[in-house]
Amino acid sequence: MTSTSGALGPGGVRPPLSATLGAEWMKLRAMRSSWVLATVGVVLGVAVSSLLAGAVGATWDGWSAADRADFDPLVSPLIGSIFTGVLVIALGVKVGASEYSGGLARLTFVVTPRRGRVLAAKCLLVTLVTWVIGVVATVASFAAAQLVFGAFGMTTASFGDADTLRVVGVSTLLTPLFPLLGLTLALLVRTAAGAISAVLALLFAPAVFGGLLPPWWQRHVIAYLPSPASDSVTFPHLDDATTQLPVGLAAAVLAGWLTLFIAAAYGALTSRDA
Repeated sequence: MTSTSGALGPGGVRPPLSATLGAEWMKLRAMRSSWVLATVGVVLGVAVSSLLAGAVGATWDGWSAADRADFDPLVSPLIGSIFTGVLVIALGVKVGASEYSGGLARLTFVVTPRRGRVLAAKCLLVTLVTWVIGVVATVASFAAAQLVFGAFGMTTASFGDADTLRVVGVSTLLTPLFPLLGLTLALLVRTAAGAISAVLALLFAPAVFGGLLPPWWQRHVIAYLPSPASDSVTFPHLDDATTQLPVGLAAAVLAGWLTLFIAAAYGALTSRDA
């Protein structure tokens, strides 16, 4: 059992949140794999979006008029963001799991006994870093895909379109969601492999297995999981009657999931030994 009554660090000084955040940033920068994950995440996202756009464009001449009319240039460019998302999830998990795999947990909690402050700093760091990666990857993927679509004479979208601004903006805004879930799961299970497996299941299982369930389960259970709810916020214009939630309700569902996971991580940090 761990005591969190000590609010002061060494020398009787309480470290401010900015100092704790700076320490977390130093630890993240010191890990070479962090830079690899960030760089590969952006490059892979752009490359996959471009390749998929090229594959679609190569078949464009054979499409029927109805299929061309139904083509949405906003959806396929963001498929590459799935690959970026997986790598930033791994980055979020590393921020939590590295405390235990590298033996830093005891030192961290000696310097900052208020474990809630450590959790807040980690959450803020993951949010800021993955958001920046998400902005770069999403904007670059979208722009590259539109260039490919235009080269094949296909329908394109521009950043001046209202739908484009909403979809790209919401997609980048939600980038930190699953990395934050990965961070909290890593603090709960204390292993990177377990945390990554769990969060990837939350991300992909609804799409893989949800369609096999009866419509009632899809509407009342699957739709309320994090991945379908995030799709409801990002792509409300798709209007999938089975799993689509109203935007406001879907946003509340995502906030509820995030609050639940952060609260569970806080409980684990304050009730278990380092």
